[in-house]
Amino acid sequence: MAIRFELSFRTAFILRSDAVRRIWTIMQTGIGRVSATARCADNARREFTTIDALLGFDNTRGKEIRSLEIAGRSDDWNKSADITFRSSTEPISISLSAPAEGDVSRLRDDLSDVVAGTKAWYSGVSRINLGIVLMATFGFLWVVAQIVAVGSTRTDPKPSVTVERAFVLAADLVLVLAGFMLVCWLINHLHSRYFPRATFALGQGVDRFELDDKIRWVVLIGFFVSVFASLVVAFASGWIKA
Repeated sequence: MAIRFELSFRTAFILRSDAVRRIWTIMQTGIGRVSATARCADNARREFTTIDALLGFDNTRGKEIRSLEIAGRSDDWNKSADITFRSSTEPISISLSAPAEGDVSRLRDDLSDVVAGTKAWYSGVSRINLGIVLMATFGFLWVVAQIVAVGSTRTDPKPSVTVERAFVLAADLVLVLAGFMLVCWLINHLHSRYFPRATFALGQGVDRFELDDKIRWVVLIGFFVSVFASLVVAFASGWIKA
């Protein structure tokens, strides 16, 4: 009898060399032969048969790792383990197979502990669907604008719209939509850039991660400070008027 177990995680991760080494050791001890396959930015698949070769990969920006699969196989192929790290809705997946349920349980617990340690502190932010948020915001503002427009027509006589005025209004609407789409693209780009689901802090990727993390903290701290300052000013102004 063979027991097969599959597990996936939806959290964003930061994969460092210590986690990779632990995974390699767990598989080597519990399974046998271990290898890794990296899919890189230059569309190449790089295979590694030793942990030193994997951790020795430069991981330059032009060849940076986009996904990494670490696989273990026993000599008789009765036991196997695969763990994959990638950028997707389920960034981490684990697949285990062994004749005895106890072997699978031990591997699952050990690998799950390692995965828990790779969770990014901004994981919740990375899972936000900005497309839905921005469209909902646009829809809300559109409804507000319509309510304001209807309210104004109840008191004011409805003016006639000339052809020239219609063209101007249409151009204004196109510009507003184009500006909104540009803002949406920019926000989505920054969100994907600085709150990624997959971060491979290996080789030169360590320096890239540390730089991005500093920017993340500066942006978040600046945002919260500005919001807090605005609330303080608003409260102080209301208190002074009162």
